[in-house]
Amino acid sequence: MLKLECSTEAVEALRYWRFHHPHPLVQLKMEVVLLHSQGVPNEQIQPICGISKATLYRSLHAYQEGGVERLKELHFHRPDSALVHQRTTLEEHLRAQPPATVAAAAAQIEALTPTFKGGWSTAVNFVLLPPPDTKLGQYPPHDKRCDDSLGRRGLGGWAYCLRRSARASLA
Repeated sequence: MLKLECSTEAVEALRYWRFHHPHPLVQLKMEVVLLHSQGVPNEQIQPICGISKATLYRSLHAYQEGGVERLKELHFHRPDSALVHQRTTLEEHLRAQPPATVAAAAAQIEALTPTFKGGWSTAVNFVLLPPPDTKLGQYPPHDKRCDDSLGRRGLGGWAYCLRRSARASLA
């Protein structure tokens, strides 16, 4: 069993952040260390928190290395795009000359970056991502063509509405 020294200030911080931190994984780490500091055996902490032995020890070692502040850190894997190095150039160009269609945007990006290969993934990201001024969870204005009709090119009504709302937000 790993021995941790927890001061009263650290225990109070653990109790506070256990419920007040915005991310549930951080709250879980706080609870693991708090239970350990109260003398609960590791074999009981695992089922109480619903975690594996490895997760338990990672949380305890993180607290041992950096205290409560280290437990607040989250490290998620986020792969970088091939275009991340040219983001500012592309953003300036596309803001100066906004494209009207996905094909025009892909053509402009391909002209500026020779390594870029446009295609369906560009269209999907360009159409499916909400415009910056749209709140998440907001529906586009109702259109009778969006009900149960097939829309254009035999696609379902939802696909037609998705393209329609994306085009309206780009205009």
